[in-house]
Amino acid sequence: MRRPTTGYRLATCAAVLTVAGSLAACGPESAPGVQAPPAVSATASSSASGGSSTSGGGSSSSGGSSSGATGADAGQCSAAGTNYGPQYSTTVALKSFGTAATINDQYDRKIEVSAQAPRVVSSPAERAPDDGYEYVAIDVRASLLKGSSFYFSYISFSLFDPARTACAAKSFSNVIPSSQQLNGVSMSDTVKEGSGTLIFQVKAGSDLKQLTLLFSSTSSGAATAGWKS
Repeated sequence: MRRPTTGYRLATCAAVLTVAGSLAACGPESAPGVQAPPAVSATASSSASGGSSTSGGGSSSSGGSSSGATGADAGQCSAAGTNYGPQYSTTVALKSFGTAATINDQYDRKIEVSAQAPRVVSSPAERAPDDGYEYVAIDVRASLLKGSSFYFSYISFSLFDPARTACAAKSFSNVIPSSQQLNGVSMSDTVKEGSGTLIFQVKAGSDLKQLTLLFSSTSSGAATAGWKS
């Protein structure tokens, strides 16, 4: 004997209509907290995203940490800026600003480098920043613990925003007195330490905690240490 199917079909249709109605209510306007991901600059897309790793004594993860940046935070540096130092790396372990990094490089040298957190230069000495930008200063120090020579200079460093765009280096722009800037220190058996201040240009009002400083001890320009807040 055939079972009646009319009631079953009516119940099924009602369920489908209920689900469809619920889905129709979940458009962009009615889904608070859901938004499209921010655009990523061409500079950022050219680097492979690295896995998260931590360094002993450092609290920051490696280069892939910029994925949560908003569009406003991401574009803190001009893509047209001059960058002398290392390229962005997702593999170098990041230290917290203020923490020393020890590097054993390919030349059988042992170098200790530290960098302080970026700070805004409120009154540039001679040259004002570009419109809509401001200068930030970073104090750095290095010690040659092993090896016969090492050249410590502003070209050993690069500063990046969350979109992995390099911030323009302004080491020779008379932003601060030249005696305070890190121009170049030749370390040797008799000169074991060097220090100075790096100057970069970022968009005015940038969140300085989103910036990443990378350092290279080699002529290849590969990053060997890094810092982030």
